[in-house]
Amino acid sequence: MLAVAAGAAGALAALAARLISDELSAGRPLAALGWATAAGTAVLGGLACELSALRHLPVARVAPLVLGMQIAVPVAVAPVLAGEDGDPRRWAVRSWWPGLSR
Repeated sequence: MLAVAAGAAGALAALAARLISDELSAGRPLAALGWATAAGTAVLGGLACELSALRHLPVARVAPLVLGMQIAVPVAVAPVLAGEDGDPRRWAVRSWWPGLSR
């Protein structure tokens, strides 16, 4: 359960990072600060959960779950929460060449 919480916290931090960028580009620094606070809190909570999980389970069981959630959850919810378009070809270009994001 702690590994799931750590993965969820990492996913929240990744989504918050995207929303920070959106808020800053829209000229809303206070909203960006709020998301940055949420991201920082999620990272600290996720770290605490991950370290606690590692005290009870081997790394080979904790790491894949945490990493998988940190990747899969933001990709799954980005079309809804962040307004991503959902075209997998654009995601592939973004992941392989970040300079071509638009």
